[in-house]
Amino acid sequence: MKTFYILISVLLISTIACNKTSKKESGIWNNRQVKLLKFSANNEYLVIAATKKNDSLNSDDTLTKLFIYKNINKNNSNNRGWSLISETKVFNAWKFETLYLINSKSVALALAQTNLGGAHAMDEMFLYKIDTNGKLEYRREPYEEDGTEPDITEHFSVTVINDSTMTMTRDQGTYNYSLVRNEINRTFISNIEKAEKKGGIVAKYIFSNNKFSAYGQSTFYLKVGQAIIFDGADAKTNKAPMDGIYTDAWNNGFLAKCEADRLRDFTYTFNKPGEFHFLVADTIFVSTRNEEEIKPTFTVVVNPR
Repeated sequence: MKTFYILISVLLISTIACNKTSKKESGIWNNRQVKLLKFSANNEYLVIAATKKNDSLNSDDTLTKLFIYKNINKNNSNNRGWSLISETKVFNAWKFETLYLINSKSVALALAQTNLGGAHAMDEMFLYKIDTNGKLEYRREPYEEDGTEPDITEHFSVTVINDSTMTMTRDQGTYNYSLVRNEINRTFISNIEKAEKKGGIVAKYIFSNNKFSAYGQSTFYLKVGQAIIFDGADAKTNKAPMDGIYTDAWNNGFLAKCEADRLRDFTYTFNKPGEFHFLVADTIFVSTRNEEEIKPTFTVVVNPR
């Protein structure tokens, strides 16, 4: 059955490429992924993610688009029972990653994940609401909980829990999407909240004399599975010009002011034993001081369970 829908989607994309595209979008759209969306036995659609090369740019960028087809005649043996209902605007990325879909009996949510490439291979998402008539509505998501801009690009992962629920784990925490009747519900739990619920240890830091330093304890003894939470000691510290928190927790004990070693959040959960270091860096530190002067703000010794 899955192969059947994939074959249909290839035929449909070829047809739309010939008949519906403008000069700007000329060329064949290549099917990348297809999902069957079924509201009821007599109301089902194909959600198709398709891509093609962006010929207007001298780069390796890829154009991506979603198409919605409705099955208007399930008994039509030559596949002409499928009709184009709606399509998204074109979005540009280095490559298409995957398409996620959840639905209730009256609403669906499609999430297209793309990758912008580059040194950090950042992800970007395009989230769409689909009603029972197959119409698409773009959802511009505000991520006010973690202070980021809407649709900010970063690393994230999506897990479909069941037909009507999925989670999206971003750098600062996890968003839970669930569909109840015609409503799309979204809740957020930060990594700090998750760490606190698991008994995470708080490491306080303070900004004084134009630098960050440990406030109180600077060495901690934890066990595998425990988390450490970094928190400013006062309001002045929380407003200080921080460049970020760097760690050697995943690079064999070498502490450096490298983007690859920057924490994406203010907490870290340890999955192996050893001695690890964390540097709370200010902007002055990054711009004027030498690598040889790096000394960790915190040291964490992690023992087996």
